[in-house]
Formats: sequence, C-alpha cells, structure tokens
Amino acid sequence: MLKQLTDDQELYLKKVLAQLEEGGLPKQTVKQAQKALNNLDNEITNPFKVLAALQANIPIRLLESHYAEHNPTISGKREVFYPCI
Repeated sequence: MLKQLTDDQELYLKKVLAQLEEGGLPKQTVKQAQKALNNLDNEITNPFKVLAALQANIPIRLLESHYAEHNPTISGKREVFYPCI
C-alpha cells in the first residue's frame, strides 16, 4: 500500500521548503525542527513522521505571506511630511 500525503500536507511542505530557501524562518525555529528531524532516527523515511515533526516545530503563521507583500495600496511613491516649527 502506497502512502500519499494530502494536497494540504504537500502545500505545507512546499511552503516550508520555500521559506528555507529564502531564509524566511527564524534560526531558532529551524534549529528546533532540525533537532526534531534528527530525533526521528530510522523513522526519517516515513513522510508522515517527518511532516508531524515539522508541523510541531514550524508554526503555519511563519509560512503565510506577509501582509505587505500583497497589499497594493502600500506600493508606489511615498512623500515625507515635515511639519513647520
């Protein structure tokens, strides 16, 4: 019987990989996740165990896009206001 991940699980893993490649995760979070993966020993080949270890150590909020990245009203020329004294 072939074990397969759900679409949501695969999406989670893709987000983790993207954040790792971009350096978007805090160092301490990455260290904790790495430690959890190292503790799996021979279970490291089980995708469900790997997924569970990552989900326990990498909060989904760290994988979501930042508000400023998708807010078109923020982009564009900005003016600085200096009040007269």
